[in-house]
Amino acid sequence: MRSLLGVLLLLLGLNVRKIAHAAIKTDQGVVIVGKRHHNCIAIMVECGYPTPVKGTQGFVDSSGCFVDRADALIIARDAGQLEGRKKHGPSNILFSEDLY
Repeated sequence: MRSLLGVLLLLLGLNVRKIAHAAIKTDQGVVIVGKRHHNCIAIMVECGYPTPVKGTQGFVDSSGCFVDRADALIIARDAGQLEGRKKHGPSNILFSEDLY
């Protein structure tokens, strides 16, 4: 279910913030982007990051900002990106599988 803010933005025809990509933010603040989190992990391994890969899994929104899984769920729900899709994993965070 969309939040009231999400509904108002859609009704007014305003630009709605969306989730664009899965991402991992390293402890150094570098954001690695991929279609899904396992793609981000593969990129990190190829770039020489130590394994197991450490960092915060989240997403990048349509304005290029990194958001954690909990905030990403709210953004995706408000943008209507989850409508008609099966929810994977815990109900309070977003998984890339929820989008594709």
